Amino acid sequence: YLQPTSLFGDDYSEQNINFARMASQIELPSGGASENTAEVYDHLLDNGKKSSKNEPGLLQRIMLRVDEQVSVKLLLKVWGPRLEFFIRCMLVTIFLEDSVGMASHFSEQVGQFGSSSFGVVAVTLGLLVQSIASLGLLAKPSLGHVWCPLLIGWEVLQPALYGQLTNFELVCGSLSIVGGLCLLMAHLQKESDSGEGKSSAQREMDTFRVESTELAGRLLLPSTYLYQAWLFLSMVMVSRDTSGVMDYLSKFSGSVVSAALLVILTIGCLLIAVGLRSRTVALGLAILNIAFVCYEHPIWSFISYGGGEWKVNDAKMWMPTVSLADSADLQIDPWQVYDIHKYYFFLGLSTSGALLLLTHYGPGKMALQQNELVLPTVSRAQD
Repeated sequence: YLQPTSLFGDDYSEQNINFARMASQIELPSGGASENTAEVYDHLLDNGKKSSKNEPGLLQRIMLRVDEQVSVKLLLKVWGPRLEFFIRCMLVTIFLEDSVGMASHFSEQVGQFGSSSFGVVAVTLGLLVQSIASLGLLAKPSLGHVWCPLLIGWEVLQPALYGQLTNFELVCGSLSIVGGLCLLMAHLQKESDSGEGKSSAQREMDTFRVESTELAGRLLLPSTYLYQAWLFLSMVMVSRDTSGVMDYLSKFSGSVVSAALLVILTIGCLLIAVGLRSRTVALGLAILNIAFVCYEHPIWSFISYGGGEWKVNDAKMWMPTVSLADSADLQIDPWQVYDIHKYYFFLGLSTSGALLLLTHYGPGKMALQQNELVLPTVSRAQD
């Protein structure tokens, strides 16, 4: 056979070889070409993928700096269980605080019920359930299928027992904590259920029950923010009857701020409910909720120590939201007002703990985005 060089000469052979080299570089820009050539063709042939040479974001750069000093993967492995324990402590603070209040003011608690015998039974039951189940969740979380239903039952029953069903702030806060308990119970069930000795139908039923519990917890979790959104909506829709220009401007600016907060809270609640960017949204709401609770119920500024005893500065306190009995001669002790503020403060901490549970565990399988990364993935070069 004749070689190509015999027909077309050496020039054609060299041109053919150069063309083949160029074609191989275009087809595999990141495989066989040099780095500069690969970057050029990756930029020109934009297929929707980001180049590996793109600058990392701010959070990514921070994590990389931290990872240069100490392994982030090792930190998460060591501090992950401790963080989970801290979040569980936040979740049960309201139950521990309420049980301590019941024990220290047992007679006053019983006096809130019409029948003394019924009051003794109700207060004793609440004291035992909250203290034992809360400490059980901290010391023996493997029995979460026992402790969580007890706390859920009491949290649902308590507003009805104390006549606070019309106190929507308390009811919505209680529903958020119930949502957090549902998330915790579902996670503990997944950890304790090995599936050994069960049929496929039983395993499918257990999986469906766990996923349904996660979904119910995620839907109940933003209840307290739906109440806040309703408050902001009422501020927006309030009548704007004004007596002057300055009054009109102040009310208009307040309505704009309320409308903005209404939109933010509504979008956040919807994202948590459907499970889209829910871990990031829950983390942001948990931080904002702690700041709001510290602003709305600063219990440390309401008391002072002097003359060998603690005193309440009732001039600094205001009356929080609570349903009171209709009585013209109703007298409220300043310490009772302080106890109400303290209850709402720990209720807010527990709500933030419930939100952090969603950030820590994730939204579950019945969500639009199951595998959401809160922190960027980093790896050390020497690992």
